[in-house]
Amino acid sequence: MPDDGAPPALPAGDDLLVVMWAYGDMDALWAALPPERIITVREGAQERGDLDAESRLLYVTVRSRERGTTWHEVGAADIARPAGAVWAGDIRLEQYALEPLTVGGQPALQVSLYWAAGGAVSADYSVFRHVVCGEQIIGQSDGPPAQGYYSADRWRAGDIIEDVRIAPLSEPYDPTACQVRVGFYRWDT
Repeated sequence: MPDDGAPPALPAGDDLLVVMWAYGDMDALWAALPPERIITVREGAQERGDLDAESRLLYVTVRSRERGTTWHEVGAADIARPAGAVWAGDIRLEQYALEPLTVGGQPALQVSLYWAAGGAVSADYSVFRHVVCGEQIIGQSDGPPAQGYYSADRWRAGDIIEDVRIAPLSEPYDPTACQVRVGFYRWDT
């Protein structure tokens, strides 16, 4: 982004990928993205210097695709399914996809949620994802949508926001006996 903070003109092509410094102000990017798109945010590589005790994030990628393209990039698991649930006035869960994984030898579930805002969202919500078998929570992953880089109070009407998290599980996910419960809350209240 330019040093003066003014958003550059970005092309409205089929697929747009922007690589951003993870610790900078991303407001100019959100203002410059073409409207009515599928927005995907991913954290990039980590680095650690010789004297650093911990690694740190180098960059964030923001992908903007036309809404007519495939929402979920299908792996070995299942395809995105329609949801149609509505929260907080006009936040809609349009689609979701669930993909059982093994992470570090332990069961996990990747939960991909596709949110849409019909208008301005007034609060900065966090999303919960609870994996429940019977009445027991076997895993959960809470946090801001889009890994905190594109908060709900910045969403634009017409965009689809891809929100992917991995929930570590205490036992393997069984789609015939388990369900995933999702929703919003305000962490500051």
